[in-house]
Amino acid sequence: MKSLILLVSFFASAAALACPSGNLCSSDRVIDSADKLGTVQEVFSNGQATVHLDGYGTYTRAVSSLGKGVRCNNHICVGDRVIDSYEYLGTVEEVFDNGKSAVHFDVYGTYIRPTSSLGKGFRCIESVCVNNRVIDSNNNTGTIRELFDNGKSAVYLDGYGTYIRSFSSLGIKLSCRLRDACSCRN
Repeated sequence: MKSLILLVSFFASAAALACPSGNLCSSDRVIDSADKLGTVQEVFSNGQATVHLDGYGTYTRAVSSLGKGVRCNNHICVGDRVIDSYEYLGTVEEVFDNGKSAVHFDVYGTYIRPTSSLGKGFRCIESVCVNNRVIDSNNNTGTIRELFDNGKSAVYLDGYGTYIRSFSSLGIKLSCRLRDACSCRN
């Protein structure tokens, strides 16, 4: 019995050494320097790892060149609705500790984007909320469908479809006239 406990203790210590907290470990999701996604197969003491790159096969990569999958980085988390710098809307599929995210865009498929370039979706920002009626700078009326913390919004313009607008350029429908001394609500 004592040798079984010793053997279990040895393997537990070896596992802790093979995959210390914060380091890259086998089965971690990663992104390489060419923005290819994959799963770590093995990690070696010389700083190399074998990685099965999705759709490409297994390759050797320097551990230092790999971004490790994490739940959140900066303010962006897996599952967040986002808008990128091209004004494409999507959902974050994977986030990495090297500042990159894999985003599945509604129309275009999955692409890698710098996490810092993504606007995160919220129900309300300041006094502007999803489902508010609005008017844009071209006097088109519509309804806000999505709001993002980078100042962009997806607005369904009545009779035209959904367009991206800066929410600072939108007029929000009020429940009273501007000159009245009343408690206005959005």
